[in-house]
Amino acid sequence: MMTIPAPIDSQAETEALTALDERTPVVLLTGRAGTGKSHFIRTLVERDPGFPQALLAPTGLAAMNIGGQTVHSFFGFPPRPLIGLHEKPNWFFTRNARALRRLIIDEVSMLRADVLDAMDQHLKVARKSSRPFGGVQMLLVGDFYQLPPVVRGDEGQLLEDAGYSSPYAFAAHALRDAPLVALELTEVRRQTDSDFIALLSALREQRGVEDAVATLNAECLERSLPQRPVLLCATNAVADNYNARGLAALDGVAAKYSGGFEGEAPKAQSDRYPAPIELVLKRGARVIFTQNDSEGRWVNGSLGTVKSLDESIIVVAIDGGEDVDVERAVWPQAR
Repeated sequence: MMTIPAPIDSQAETEALTALDERTPVVLLTGRAGTGKSHFIRTLVERDPGFPQALLAPTGLAAMNIGGQTVHSFFGFPPRPLIGLHEKPNWFFTRNARALRRLIIDEVSMLRADVLDAMDQHLKVARKSSRPFGGVQMLLVGDFYQLPPVVRGDEGQLLEDAGYSSPYAFAAHALRDAPLVALELTEVRRQTDSDFIALLSALREQRGVEDAVATLNAECLERSLPQRPVLLCATNAVADNYNARGLAALDGVAAKYSGGFEGEAPKAQSDRYPAPIELVLKRGARVIFTQNDSEGRWVNGSLGTVKSLDESIIVVAIDGGEDVDVERAVWPQAR
């Protein structure tokens, strides 16, 4: 059965469409979870199927959710802080950028300010234009109460030294002089229970958190679930312990895979590897990918289940997809 998207009916959505149609250089659309941000993006794309625009997001999983690609892969950015980026854009990006009229960035809360500035610089160079973002209209969508940008090790100090008041995208230098319209979606559509909506709002705004948590625990802890759920953890240590207990509960012999690195080793816990340096797996283990596949078989954030293990290849059944052979990979990182 085909699902027909709900029409654009809120004042904020109408104003956002008007701002886009009037070629406002930057439109920022925010709103808590469930207010229709992703629906707005889908409606916009369906409304103008031939319009030259690109759908981007800071992470592979977020990009997959909107049928787009990551900011770094689209722009060809290197895997390092982009403060004062001076590299010229590659020919592939330049060719695409000259045809662009709009960039849609979802989950903008995770986009760092220096990355947004690097996007501005690349677009200006590729399009040979001094206008903000080279004249490409920017639609920034997200909720700054949700996931923040990733800032590792001494990167926070680097950002501060470069004049950024915050790592968030709204602190980007490119937004200082760019004409911008900011709108907020306020009507929650994902839930209809007013008490539950109020509870989520309390957590989001850090009001009465203890009471909200007590209510959630009373409703959820005693329920039996058909399968083991994904557990959201506040710290890596809690997640590691939960995963280790789950792995130990599986039958079969564990296989251990050791990684290595060249160059300087991480100095602090905040400089964690993108995957465990010692990876222990069993058949039946649930896994998440932390790097995009060069052949497009999975993205950062794809989930799957281990089917078989040998010394050089791990076979994983991708959720909703096919079985894939996973080999060793290299993850370049630079300071």
